[in-house]
Amino acid sequence: MFRNLLYLSLLWMMGITEIPGVTPHSSGKPILNILPPEATPAPIFDYRLSRNVTVAVGQSAFLKCKVFARENRTVSWLRHKTMHILTAGHYTYISDNRYEARYEENTDTWVLLIHSVQLRDGGLFECQLSSMPVISYFVQLTVLEPTVEILGDEDLYVQSGSSLNLTCIIANLPSDSDVIRWVHQDRVLDYKSVMGGSGVSIWTSKGELSSSSLIIHRLSTTDGGTYACVPGDLQAAS
Repeated sequence: MFRNLLYLSLLWMMGITEIPGVTPHSSGKPILNILPPEATPAPIFDYRLSRNVTVAVGQSAFLKCKVFARENRTVSWLRHKTMHILTAGHYTYISDNRYEARYEENTDTWVLLIHSVQLRDGGLFECQLSSMPVISYFVQLTVLEPTVEILGDEDLYVQSGSSLNLTCIIANLPSDSDVIRWVHQDRVLDYKSVMGGSGVSIWTSKGELSSSSLIIHRLSTTDGGTYACVPGDLQAAS
């Protein structure tokens, strides 16, 4: 009792009138309050990541999902339309080997990687956390189909000995397509090709609308036929 009074007197002399964890009571007897343990934060998705991913046919698509306060819960990717599980954690559960589960450890991000995207891959994907209750994050994948058009008339009549300039325009060209090919009949043309006794020139420009021009400097009668512009492995325009 004396020790407690001495302790309180020292606190009063130091100007401390309240004791942490002790609430004064009208009876003069202190009441000890026990604080509950801190509540575990609820998991929440990182909504700063892109929820709309757009790629062209043939490109790779990266769908990303990150969860704060994930702890040891499992992150899965599903096709929302069919609710078919594509990946769970580090494992892939689809026979299509274009789909791959990836984990970026430095950012704790779970990635659904789709190689060589096709038109049928477009749609809504769901990143799902195995919490109670389950929570989900949705990503829309849009797949653009490249279009190819050769400018000018379909049928051209050119005199032997003159030059020819053909230009094709490609929309939605995959950024990883490193070549646009010109084909005459079944023959692929390049800067080494010789037509009409002289070389050819090919100029290519890539952008939102990509273009390629084929210039034949001197035509001969054997240079007639069908010409096609083929970006990457896509269908030719002729």
